[in-house]
Amino acid sequence: MSEGLSPALTGFLRKHIGSLELLEVLLFLHRYPEAAFAPEAIAAELRLQPRSVVGRCAALRDAGIVVDTDGKCRFNDAFADAFVVGELATAWASHRARVIETVFSKPADNGRIFADAFVIGADKKGKKDG
Repeated sequence: MSEGLSPALTGFLRKHIGSLELLEVLLFLHRYPEAAFAPEAIAAELRLQPRSVVGRCAALRDAGIVVDTDGKCRFNDAFADAFVVGELATAWASHRARVIETVFSKPADNGRIFADAFVIGADKKGKKDG
């Protein structure tokens, strides 16, 4: 467990949050649970690139964390782990460094490491040496 973060929150971060930008979009939408925002409005508010926010909203939608209504994103309060997102908002205010550390210190994919050990005569992209 990451110090200051519950196991549920640590698991949520490792499963769903791959970047700080995604985290910012999620926390923004969580802050206004009744409102739906166009990605361009989120981008303007957070000072992010609109195209990037479109992708972040899509990722959150695919995970069931947000819903898309007529091209606008809204936090899905029916999301099974909605309580964890509330915990995340609190942790972001009080343990920001720990949240960031958890996002960027995902455990290694041991299966991938094992499989890569058997790559002979090819680099990781499958190109032959030499």
